[in-house]
Amino acid sequence: MLFRKKVTVDEQKSVSEKLMTFRNAMILSSALMEAPAFLCIISYILAGNNYLLIFAGIIVAIMLYFFPTRGKIANDLGIYPLELD
Repeated sequence: MLFRKKVTVDEQKSVSEKLMTFRNAMILSSALMEAPAFLCIISYILAGNNYLLIFAGIIVAIMLYFFPTRGKIANDLGIYPLELD
């Protein structure tokens, strides 16, 4: 939800400004997903509970699902993929 709010940009901005906004939103959303995964791994090392590794794996899978590709970036920013070159 926070990512969508940050990516919503003004149509009058240039492509480079839109890409900077997307980059900032992607860094924020990745950090918000990475922190719990890192906490699960540290907790697994301390407690030895295998469920924490499963939870960390699920979070990493979610991060891979949201990995930005050329098509996803163009779709989120409302531009043509050829404009990204």
